Amino acid sequence: MRLAAAVAAFVLSAAGSVASSVPDAAPLLRHRGGDLALEITDVRFHASRSDSDVEIFSPGAFLTALEFASYEGRIKNISTTGGGPVPITEVVFDSSLELTGTIFVRYLEAIVTSKGAQVVIDPCTGERRSGDEGGCGFTATIGDMAANETIDFSFTLQGVAPGEGVLNFTLSQAEFDPDPSNNTIEFPVVVTEAPTISGQKWRDLDGDGAQSDGELPVDGVPVQLLDATGAVVAETVTGPYDGDGDGAVDPLAERGVYRFGLPETPGTYTVAEPVPDGWAAVPAGGVHEVEVADTAIDGLDFYNRPPPDLDLDLDFGDARDSYLTLWPAGPSHFVFPLGQIHLGVEIDDEDNGVPTLDASGDDLFLPALDQIDDEDGLVGISFGDGGRGQLTVRTSAAGVLDAWFDFDGDGTFVPPAFVPNDDHIVVAEPIPAAGEHTVLFDVPSGGRRAGPLRLRFHDVPGGLDVGGIAWNGEVEDHLVAGLDLGDANQDPLQIVPGMPFG
Repeated sequence: MRLAAAVAAFVLSAAGSVASSVPDAAPLLRHRGGDLALEITDVRFHASRSDSDVEIFSPGAFLTALEFASYEGRIKNISTTGGGPVPITEVVFDSSLELTGTIFVRYLEAIVTSKGAQVVIDPCTGERRSGDEGGCGFTATIGDMAANETIDFSFTLQGVAPGEGVLNFTLSQAEFDPDPSNNTIEFPVVVTEAPTISGQKWRDLDGDGAQSDGELPVDGVPVQLLDATGAVVAETVTGPYDGDGDGAVDPLAERGVYRFGLPETPGTYTVAEPVPDGWAAVPAGGVHEVEVADTAIDGLDFYNRPPPDLDLDLDFGDARDSYLTLWPAGPSHFVFPLGQIHLGVEIDDEDNGVPTLDASGDDLFLPALDQIDDEDGLVGISFGDGGRGQLTVRTSAAGVLDAWFDFDGDGTFVPPAFVPNDDHIVVAEPIPAAGEHTVLFDVPSGGRRAGPLRLRFHDVPGGLDVGGIAWNGEVEDHLVAGLDLGDANQDPLQIVPGMPFG
């Protein structure tokens, strides 16, 4: 049976109507939410078929929450022969995603509302690069379609990272087709970062309202976004952000960062940080006022300088300096009279790190100098037998814990470039309340069971680096062995050669 030649068209329409012409790379749909935006460009395809004509069109598109975008479409058999509609057989609808780099989008689901339709989906998990065999997407084996039969389909995508790719949609069926090459349409997909309001927080040592040598970003500072009425729209704290996607956080450009998604409602908004009494702030009062439309507003930085006569209190570590202990590279936490969260019961402050071979430089008890032994947050550490260890700490409140241990004994917690950091044993672990808490960590094969341990307790959800300033919290350095409780039990640590640590 020879069917009359006809035309098939595929259109995704945000307004729910079929476009009459193809715009030149005009964006048809942008999905914005979270840190990513999904942009779809309008595409038509025309498949001249001698045996059948299947029309694909979209009644519209709808969005789900944040980084998810769902789309509906329709397949309709409008095949005719001799002036009348006819059925067709063994219809297959296939969608595949061509990737030119790492995964940037995933299929979450695909649904075809045809009785007996079999849908097989590869969600694009893991990492796939150009040239890999196969593809990810879905294949729907629809089977026979009656004359004028309509079948709805939908699929949901999730933006994973900025990137570009092409969705291919292919219709096929068993009848003779003289030119199968034109049965596929290409559907460009672009995932971009959503526009944000963003900036950094800096400790402004010279008070010039700009970042200078020796001035570092500060993590853990609360920042609020308020609307024109003064109502808080969103809140966050400054912290790490891997803006270039290289898998590492730059200690200057990518620390102390805050980011808000662009509000849906245009208008005047305020970005504000707390300014302690007597501190100088740029901008004045720690407030930026901005007009929000539909484009990103970046570079809204905050700079603070304490009063000249203020003895600024900071808590430092005391491991030897190869582990980054001294200012400015070493870890430090602001110490405030009220609202301080910390490890253990006590916290003190120092003028700088106190590097010592046994990490005891901050353990001195000198009441005349307001120096107390505050290294009381570590309860115990064990390295176990099955590749898993456990660390128990005591905290004053809810917060976030990061910890490092020198497994390879190289005198640093920082690995060479492109080497996984096995020493960062606890990464941004939420601590739900005050009290004792035990967390598990991986123990690398052959790793040492005695050496320096660093604890940083804070309120930065994304975690802290081994060095750098934090607005709140405490740092403790300990020299530990797996069967000892470190210096938390105040016993002298004796490491005996051959001792079965852990």
